[in-house]
Amino acid sequence: MLSRESIEAAFTPHEFEMGPGIKYGYGWGIGELDGHKLVGHGGGINGFSTVIWRAIDQDVVSIVLTNQEDGRLTGKLGQDLLLLLIASK
Repeated sequence: MLSRESIEAAFTPHEFEMGPGIKYGYGWGIGELDGHKLVGHGGGINGFSTVIWRAIDQDVVSIVLTNQEDGRLTGKLGQDLLLLLIASK
């Protein structure tokens, strides 16, 4: 459904920073976590927050859905879970 150019643009980091070491790429946060290429996206609304993180080089994904509003905590939990999954491979 998407052209190769559109996919590459989505996963190309731009100047805007979503958080420490995470750049924005048209809907995706892009960065590194312990040397692994990382892409992800989070969101939330009154009383809920979510995040998906994927370690591209490991083909591992973590998804966290919570009933709390602190997206930073949810993002950190998702990254910690991702590292556990990588370590268990």
